[in-house]
Amino acid sequence: MAFCGSCKTIILFGWKEFYGKVFCNKECLNQGKIDFISKWLDKDIVEDQTLEIYKSDCLSCWEYRRNDAYYSYKISSFIYWSYRQEEVHICCKVCATKEHIFWVLYCLALWWWALPFWPILTLYYIWKNLYQIVLIPNGEPSKRLEDYVKNSIATDMFYKDD
Repeated sequence: MAFCGSCKTIILFGWKEFYGKVFCNKECLNQGKIDFISKWLDKDIVEDQTLEIYKSDCLSCWEYRRNDAYYSYKISSFIYWSYRQEEVHICCKVCATKEHIFWVLYCLALWWWALPFWPILTLYYIWKNLYQIVLIPNGEPSKRLEDYVKNSIATDMFYKDD
């Protein structure tokens, strides 16, 4: 028995290994390889691309505002079925706030169908969205944006050969 190095699920048998980590399937193995590549990227290249994205126009409203990486969280449930998702948005703070308010309302509208267990998880997802709203940009690119850029470069390098 082992835990997947990418999605953290329990693997009973049939895992794939890569540099001492185990993965449950090919997609998780590929993500593990991308993570491995991202650790060896040149910091100057990552910083340059991060600053370029940070200083460019917002990709949602096309106004000149500072961009950053914002996470939004959603959950919807019906009886014993539940769907959870985390998305990354590269946009300005104004567009990110609009997006988070939408997902808070979405979670509030679709959480109660799976009583009695999912309200706790839904409140957690609502809290995570509200927390993203009150995050105040400090005038420089965040670690989230840098990680996003690093993962994007590594993904491009990994799939370049295909």
